[in-house]
Amino acid sequence: MQWFPVRHSDSQRKGTSALTNDQEEDQEMALAQRQANIRRLCLLTEQADEFTPPAFVKRVEEFMP
Repeated sequence: MQWFPVRHSDSQRKGTSALTNDQEEDQEMALAQRQANIRRLCLLTEQADEFTPPAFVKRVEEFMP
């Protein structure tokens, strides 16, 4: 599994946060959800050869929010 670097805004690099605590929590929750979705999609693609192409597409469509 490949992870991508997190980009920080200028204010975060300087040590001052432009986000409120609620916004930071929302951002962290959204990131965690995206990472979980990526892990599930990776698992699904690892199993791709077990499905016919239409069945695989159906599984991907069911997976997508």
